[in-house]
Parts: sequence; structure tokens; C-alpha cells
Amino acid sequence: MVVTLALAALAAPVEEVIVEGEALEGTNPASTHGVVTVVRASDATGTDDVASVLASVPGAAVRRLGGLGELATVTVRGSAARQVTVLLDGIPLNPEGSTAIDLAELPLRAFDRVEVWRSGAPPSLGVTGAGGAVNLVTGTSPRSRLAVSGGAWGTGRAHGSAAGPLGRGDGFIATDLLSTRGDFRFLDDGGTPYTLIDDRLGPRLGNDTTQLTLHGRLRAHTGPVRWTALTAGLLRDEGVPGLSWAQTPGVRYQAWRDLSALQADGEAGAVTWNARAWGWLRAESLDDRQGRIGLGERWTLDRSSAVGGSGGVLVAPSSALSVDAALSGRRERWQGRDRLTETDGPPAGRTVSTAAIALTARQGPITASPEMRGVHLDQGDASATTVGLPRLGLRADLRPFTLKATGGAAFRPPDLFELYGDRAVTQGNPDLQPERSMLGDVGIVLAVPRFAMEAACFASASRDRITWTRNGQGVARAENVARALTSGVELGVTVQTAGLAWRTSATHTVARDRDAGTALPWIPVASAWSEVAASLGPFRLTPSASLAAGTWRDRANVVRDPPRLLLGTAAEWRSGPWSVELDVRNLLDTIAVVAPIDPLDARSPDAVRPLSDFQGFPLPGRTWLLTVELAQ
Repeated sequence: MVVTLALAALAAPVEEVIVEGEALEGTNPASTHGVVTVVRASDATGTDDVASVLASVPGAAVRRLGGLGELATVTVRGSAARQVTVLLDGIPLNPEGSTAIDLAELPLRAFDRVEVWRSGAPPSLGVTGAGGAVNLVTGTSPRSRLAVSGGAWGTGRAHGSAAGPLGRGDGFIATDLLSTRGDFRFLDDGGTPYTLIDDRLGPRLGNDTTQLTLHGRLRAHTGPVRWTALTAGLLRDEGVPGLSWAQTPGVRYQAWRDLSALQADGEAGAVTWNARAWGWLRAESLDDRQGRIGLGERWTLDRSSAVGGSGGVLVAPSSALSVDAALSGRRERWQGRDRLTETDGPPAGRTVSTAAIALTARQGPITASPEMRGVHLDQGDASATTVGLPRLGLRADLRPFTLKATGGAAFRPPDLFELYGDRAVTQGNPDLQPERSMLGDVGIVLAVPRFAMEAACFASASRDRITWTRNGQGVARAENVARALTSGVELGVTVQTAGLAWRTSATHTVARDRDAGTALPWIPVASAWSEVAASLGPFRLTPSASLAAGTWRDRANVVRDPPRLLLGTAAEWRSGPWSVELDVRNLLDTIAVVAPIDPLDARSPDAVRPLSDFQGFPLPGRTWLLTVELAQ
């Protein structure tokens, strides 16, 4: 059995909630052994989205398909994107890694804060995978906001939200409209990265995006019970631009999604409880009737749905003892349709049930929290899988230091798309096995006035980890890696003085295929982020920098991305409820980088390669956005 280690920390006395998190329903993060970072949406700049906020968190790495509004996913501590559970007000959008969430579909301004659980997520969040959790939380304070943005690549954005008392409860509504041409200039290397004769500069084609989102919430009290109704909808239409050397104008992708939930919660003495019913529907269409990508003409419609329920109870008879338990179950269904022939593929479905119970005991400065989580997976055939996931958390409060440690097991079954999906450039694999991992962390936190530091080391050992491997024709197929080992260290520092705040994070990750002896692709060995916010009266200037290095593109470790350093800055003027902000990304307009032809040969000559991410998709150069906001 391999147990992993990790260190965690962050926060000065007024900022301790940044490390520990704010109160989640049925939990008390102020005494948790887990590591959670909370980022407030109000601290973000104009071009910031959920993805860029997550990129500032120690241990997190973001992959982007392109510019503003384009597909973006997050990994935590070397995990795969599907191993990270993403939740909206505690409702899972991808329970047990049922899909990789596109963060571009989640408008940051619709939420009050983003909570990133890198370890020790409470039972109420239902996390069973190895990648932790990202919980997007809508606010409760009365407020209204209207923001309009415009900028590079024909980008426009409008956001409106309002929250306040409503009858015997309160209400919240937010809508966000994004439109961009995405036709930024980039270096096309013709698919021959080490030959300059066919390199040329040109616009990104078929990279436009239009997206409309709506989030709404109603809360009401009837005696001791509080009722909450939540809905979140999405309409998205975009081009599919293809690889940098094989653009695909005319290919379209559309998505429609709705998530609705009804929750009841209350308190009775030492008992806090909640019950929830929820369901989501999603339809995705890929139109490639010209056969520009993949293998021949395609026009597909994938439909997926899930209905489920959950319940939890927290019993705290004293400050030294508490019991937290949660149950959940859901039914998933997926079916593909070929719109060229108007035929439906065979439907696929499964039933998943989870249970968790955690005991927290405190004795002096020491807190211990043993827990057991279980998953039962029934795919409707003769086989069914039941897995028990024991975990243990420890914490020692030795002010100004806090020591933490966790260890335990994780499990994720392959999702229905990994098994059966077909989107021309990605192919499912019905022979995939579930992922199983042993992981843990140990950490130290230092918190003194105006200064906070977190340092962390982590590791996880996995069997049958699922990864996507691209062949010579550019088609990616899901495959199992029999044995994988990931380890690393992370650091976060916050310094605050009068009119000045500095935040920085850095992560070093080593992820290996233990059988092949090679590094796992798409996981940067080194990543760092830093931001300084300087305020003078109504003005604020916020320069930032990000670094990623040592990222391999293939399992054979033949192609490695060169180090990538990007600078940005934001300037804001605020007067009363009004603010005007100019935010610039990639300040130096970097669109190409220099890298050795053979990364394993120190004497290899250099070649010019386009700035790219996410399996060969180019990233934009200098990007600016001007935002005017009225907030009350």
C-alpha cells in the first residue's frame, strides 16, 4: 500500500478562511484536516474566468484550447481533469468523474466564491476520486451588479445579477452573455515543428464562441426548515478550430444544459441535516458534414441525463466530538445519434450509489478524523462493483503553526463518454477499467499578521489510470495506464501591507508511468503564478505572471512543450458603485517560443514553435478587455 504525502497552508489571522474555507452546509472547515483554498470572485480582474482563478491556486494546473471563452479544464496535484469533482452550490456536475467539466461554461461573476479542496473534502461533497473538488458557491448578501465588457478578437460580454430578500426568504439571479470571434493571430508551423520553410502567421479560423448562461436560486423558511430551489442553464454555440496546422473552419459544436435541484435543510439541537433531489440534462451536437476532422463526414447528437438524490446529517454532541454522514444515489443515461442517417446508437446507462461516514474527535490541540466512503456501481449487466474507500485525517493546532495529514483510497469508474463516446477526434474504449488510487498529504501552515505561507508535498499511486492518447491521424483514444505514480511539492505565500498585496504559488509535480518509465503527458513539471495588487486611492494596478515548464505531449516522451512565461496586468479605477478596468493578458504578445529539436539531447539545435496548449492548440497573443461595472 502506498500512502501519499502533502503539505498545506495559507492565511494570516484575518485570512485564515482563505486556507480553511468558509462554512459549507453541514461542515466546519475551521477545524477540518483538509486543505481548501477560497478565492473570492470580487478579487478577480476583468478577463478572469473560473479557469484563470483556479490557475492561481497551489497544486492546480489549467489546460486551455484557445482564447477567451474556449474550452478549459483543471487538474489538481497531477490528476486527470475527470478526477476533479466540480460542484455548483454542492451539487456535482460530474459526480465520480462522470465527465471533464469545461470551466468556460461557468461564468465567474455568477458566483460569490470558488472553493478548491485539494484534500480532505467533507462527506457532504461526495468526493471519491483522486483530484479533490472545486465548489462554486453563489452568494447570499443583498446586492446587484451590471457589467459590460469589450475587447480583443471581437469579444463582448454582458453580465447582470441581483440578490436580496424575497418574501419569507431570498432570491438570486444571474445571467451572462459572451460572444467572441476568437480570430487571433498565431504561428502556423504546418505540422512540421522543426522545419521553418512552411511556417506562416495567420488568423485563427472557426474559433468563434457565443454562450448564454442563467443561474437562479430561491430560498424560503417554513418553521425550522429552509427550502432552496436552484436552476442553472447553458446555451453554447462555437466553432471547432482544429489543430494549429490543420484548421477546420465550418465545423460547429452546440451544447444545451440544465441543472435543477430542490433542497431542504435544518437544525435540531446538536443535529444539522439536509436532503436534496436534483437532475440534469445535456445535449451536444457536432456538425462536421464536410469531413474536415476525424475520419469522414460526421454529424452527431449526444444526449445525457441524470437524476439523483442525496442526504446528510451532522451530529455534534460536543465541541470535542462530531459525526458526519452522507448518502447519495443517481441514475445516468447516455445515447448517441447519427444525424446523417437519423439512427440512434444503443443507449447506455448505470446506477451509482455512494455512502460516507466520518468521525471527528478532538483532544487538546490534536484532531483525528477517520472515515469510510463507499461506491456501488451497477451498469445493468451481470457485473456490479462495490468499493470501500477508507481515509484518515489528522490535525495539530500549534499556533502560529498548523500541521495536517491525510491518507486514504480513491476510485473513479470510466464515464460513459470514455467508454462509448465518438466525436470524430476522440474515441471511447469499452474495455476501460476503473481507476483506483491510494493518496494522502501532510502539511504545515504558518499564519502571522500580514503574512501567510503554505508548503506542501503530495503523492498518489494509481492503478488503471485513464488517459487520452492521440494517434498519428490526430484521433485521441481513452486508455488505461496500468501503474502510475505522482508526487510533488507546492508552496503558497500571501503578504499584505498598507495598499499592497502579494500572492504567489508554485508547484513541482512528477507524474510517471511506472511500467513504461516515462512521464505522463499534459502534466507540467513546474508551474508558478504570482500577482501584486497595489492600491492608491481609487486606483489599483495588478501585474501578474505565470510559468509552466516540462510538459510532455505524448506518452512516449518524444515531444515536450518549451517553458512558457506569460505576463499580464490590470488597471482599475473605482468611484462609489462604478468601476472601470482594463485587463491585458500576454502583455508581451508572445505567440512563438524557441525549443530544442530533441529535448533529450543537450546539444540539439533550437527550433521556433507556436505558443500552444491542450494537445497542440495555439494560444492567443496580447489580449485586452475593458470592463465597466455598476455594483450596489
